[in-house]
Amino acid sequence: MKTRSLVLLVALFATLILPGCAATPATPEAAAVTAQRFLQSRADHDAGAVHGLLTERAREALTQGEVSQYLRGEEFYFGSLGAPTPAHEGWLQIPVADYRITSGGRQIRWPEVKLTLRYEGKHWRVAWIEPVAAAARNAYENNLYGEQLELARAIMEIDPYHYRGALEQHFAYRGLQRGREAEVAILRAAEQATPYQKPDVHDAFARFKLELGHPEDAVPHARAALEQAQPYVPDLYSHRWQADALVVLGRALWLQGDGAGALAVVKQAADADPANAGLAVLRREMGL
Repeated sequence: MKTRSLVLLVALFATLILPGCAATPATPEAAAVTAQRFLQSRADHDAGAVHGLLTERAREALTQGEVSQYLRGEEFYFGSLGAPTPAHEGWLQIPVADYRITSGGRQIRWPEVKLTLRYEGKHWRVAWIEPVAAAARNAYENNLYGEQLELARAIMEIDPYHYRGALEQHFAYRGLQRGREAEVAILRAAEQATPYQKPDVHDAFARFKLELGHPEDAVPHARAALEQAQPYVPDLYSHRWQADALVVLGRALWLQGDGAGALAVVKQAADADPANAGLAVLRREMGL
């Protein structure tokens, strides 16, 4: 009944509050209307509407042209909205179920995400970070760690409640060989991650500990990543991701001297993704 009541309230406010009109009330119901409009505009590839609903900081980071280019490359679908919950004064988050993005032939489906909104200029605005996060990932893949660090900071300024800003900051600090700051950043990411996001953080933590030469610390993080991701393979954490995470676990076990455990993990990785490149490297290291 609560969900139905929220839907009815959203529909009522949608008829009363039109884009570009006077100030909207600082209520959770009004925020839900903005969230619904934003998500539907995104699904409709309406870049102008999407950009117009963003927070001031998000608009500083993203031009309308960049938003349009991002939307052209994806198909987007979303399910029902849950009840808004306050994050801080002037900030709240709204759960969105069945959040699906298809891009480059790959579909990612989050069973739930939290959309962050901020009340500014007498309107609710959406703190959308996804295009900035994609740019940060591209910078990382091109070894542009200084640029990635700046983008990570932008993500954290746009949405201080999303784990991705801290995680991108962690990767940037790792690339810049600033290990202590990298650890602080990933601990923050772990605190902010939702249950669906935690496998991503545990996987990064396991790789970090392995990089530092601490396989005994990498093992529990790698196991946690795999265990927590299990219900979401393949739509969220793909078979390739699973094999990659198993390779990290297998290498950590091998470096600890647990040859039997490492061999068992190698077999699991081969079942998940037989052609995995990391698996081939690990096999050579193990003399298989």
